[in-house]
Amino acid sequence: MVGRYRGFTTLLKEQVPHVLTVHCVLHRHNLVAKSKSPPLHKSLNVASKPVIHSLTSRLDLYRQSIGRRQFAHFPLLTKVSEALTDERLLIYTDHLRMVNADLKIRFRDLLDLDVPTWVVQPFQADVAECEPAIQEHLIDIQSDDEAQAIFRTSGWGNMWVKYSQHYPALWEKARLLLLAFPTTYLVEQGFSQVLHMQSKYRNRLNLTASGALRLKLSSLQPAVKKLAENHQAQGSR
Repeated sequence: MVGRYRGFTTLLKEQVPHVLTVHCVLHRHNLVAKSKSPPLHKSLNVASKPVIHSLTSRLDLYRQSIGRRQFAHFPLLTKVSEALTDERLLIYTDHLRMVNADLKIRFRDLLDLDVPTWVVQPFQADVAECEPAIQEHLIDIQSDDEAQAIFRTSGWGNMWVKYSQHYPALWEKARLLLLAFPTTYLVEQGFSQVLHMQSKYRNRLNLTASGALRLKLSSLQPAVKKLAENHQAQGSR
């Protein structure tokens, strides 16, 4: 899907050069960890929203600590510290360096992503330091008490979504950043449900028209008992 030459994103950029494409976050975790570190791979399978900057910084810290024979972050190594040779420590530090370098390559687009202050802190941002095209719009939203209340209770992401129609100039720039951490989990879940439901015994079932797929993917729980009570049963003759 994201192949360099014939992948979907490559073909899409040929038609829409300025489109922003980001590889699925969860897949990139696994691509890095799968071949580099089985324990890390196992941990990332259950991590949904990791902080990449924090992770790379921790790996640097761990590498430097091990190189100085400081094992405060590795209690198991502390127990066998006297038996650890310099050659063995070099293997550990090289491994951490390799994992960190691979992470930075896989997540380069996110690490290099420039997030303006006004997007995440619109009410504290200095209007004079923002680009002229949005300065007046930013003043308007900073004077919006209701928007400030939504920001405090729901966060900046939900606030921008709710006021996208009120401040289209700001939303046009902020909305791309809301798509910077996507995952294909829901898409893949949909494919799995289709494969499960569209069996050879139900190959004529129209999943979209019947609403079966939407019902299967919905997080809402139907009130089956209430629906049954409102259904008029057909009497026997």
